[in-house]
Amino acid sequence: MPDSPDIEKLDSFYNEVIANFTGLLTSFNYKEDIQLLGISKFNFCQRKNMVMELEGLYVALWNMALSQSFPNDYVFILDKFMETELPKRCRKNQLPLQKKRIKDYVELIDTNTDTSFAPVSHHILSLLQIEEDQFRSMNLKIALHIRSVYKYIFDRLF
Repeated sequence: MPDSPDIEKLDSFYNEVIANFTGLLTSFNYKEDIQLLGISKFNFCQRKNMVMELEGLYVALWNMALSQSFPNDYVFILDKFMETELPKRCRKNQLPLQKKRIKDYVELIDTNTDTSFAPVSHHILSLLQIEEDQFRSMNLKIALHIRSVYKYIFDRLF
């Protein structure tokens, strides 16, 4: 078992990575995402729900980036984020749903070995009432957007 200074260094490292991502997550402006999904400015409820959905997705994308960069630590870092920072971002009654949403996205991303993000895009679009002909054309567009968000998160990981 590592001695106390090593544990403190590791904990400090986790805190720095989490603080960096928390700042990044706070800086996201979801207007572009909402427009890309074609959600009306006046559909306030759907916009609010989609922001929570996207935030859950972005945490899962961060987890994916963590797993690539810190394969021995990413599980601990995500768990610590979920226990310390996520409760600050969600109302108490929304916290269990947001934790489940994040875990579902983590699982969906983990099962997608080709990292095309098409299954994630499909899931997000399935939450909206989109016509079938629009659905197919939007699926690729949304998948590419998710990839660009992942790259953005990965490039600013630490």
